[in-house]
Amino acid sequence: MPSWLVDDPTDAYMVLGLLALVLGIIWWFNRGEDFGKKKLGWLKGLMARRLTLNQCCAMGLTLIGFLAVGILALYLFVDTDNKRIRRAIREMSDGVKEDNVDKIFSHISNQFRLVGMTKESFRPVVESHRRNGDVTEVAAWGFEQAKFTEDKKEATIEFMIKPKGSITHGWFRCVATFIRDPDGQWRLKTFSVFNPQDNPATATSIYPR
Repeated sequence: MPSWLVDDPTDAYMVLGLLALVLGIIWWFNRGEDFGKKKLGWLKGLMARRLTLNQCCAMGLTLIGFLAVGILALYLFVDTDNKRIRRAIREMSDGVKEDNVDKIFSHISNQFRLVGMTKESFRPVVESHRRNGDVTEVAAWGFEQAKFTEDKKEATIEFMIKPKGSITHGWFRCVATFIRDPDGQWRLKTFSVFNPQDNPATATSIYPR
């Protein structure tokens, strides 16, 4: 099963929506084609091979509806590593807004490293910025598909962030590396922040410098 279909079915819904629009337009311009004629229902017409154009459109729209419901069920009920990583990022974002440092650091690995800082030494930095109002929120959106190592133990994901607070403004591109800890949970190992227009593969991060 394609991971993009389960992780973020937006593209699939766009295709289905376009197909539904085309079929709807065809039906609208041909809605009077069989007026006054005796017709079979599209299911009986299909069995008898006597479908009209509008009945074909109705059948197609019905099929699109079933596909949309099926894709929605997959998205809601099938969990993936990509979803778990995104969920961890959103919960860290919630932790910043709620001033809940414990919630933030529950998603940071003991293997965390950032310019010489460990998880333990990074925590006072976060607490200070939050306490002083330097950063009060960090909105996260625009998640790309996570890229996993061959052994599926590490993953890198790009997404957009918009910090709010007394010393921050604008929005940025974040590249975060997650690691699967021994308990099976995905937690943050490190991250870098770039200007939104930069390509992280070639640009220099603005944090850490």
